[in-house]
Amino acid sequence: MAIDTIGNRKQLVEKWIDELCDSADRPREDILRDGLLSTDFERYPPVEILFGDESYIKLYHAFVVDSKEELCIFTEYCGYYEFEKGMDACLRIDYRMIPY
Repeated sequence: MAIDTIGNRKQLVEKWIDELCDSADRPREDILRDGLLSTDFERYPPVEILFGDESYIKLYHAFVVDSKEELCIFTEYCGYYEFEKGMDACLRIDYRMIPY
């Protein structure tokens, strides 16, 4: 199940703050105060989600963080999306396939 968190970005940033510090390479306090900035997305290749029914989503200016149970895709323009692992889907990041 995917959760669209456009209206709850602050809550998602707080939940994933440790992973975001690593991905954005910025201090925790800065991210909590300012949120994610456009510069946080610059170095990442597109993220593609390939679903079992052959549909897909391609997101530019995005990156993925994950835990054992979930993963979250943060995008500069299209919102933040949290997914439970174990779906019939794969991520393709920089031409690498990652089942989840």
